[in-house]
Amino acid sequence: MNPLDYFFYRVYKSKHRRNPDEMDCFVYSVLVMMAITFFNLLTLSIFLQRKAVIPDLINSKTTVVVINFLILIFYSWYFYSNRRYR
Repeated sequence: MNPLDYFFYRVYKSKHRRNPDEMDCFVYSVLVMMAITFFNLLTLSIFLQRKAVIPDLINSKTTVVVINFLILIFYSWYFYSNRRYR
């Protein structure tokens, strides 16, 4: 099993125990996955900027919104396309 799928499954099931509504659990799980992925990318970006490997990539609010939106679209498509959340 893919670690990404497994982590999504664990987040989904933990929310599903408290609230059995399927779509709420799906949206919650996708948002948690998006936040974790964004913070990982942000940490990597800060580390590479400190080492002067790359220029400042995340320097405005619009960049943050665009990156989060792209991550959200990817995770929504990935998990909802084959009903992986079931």
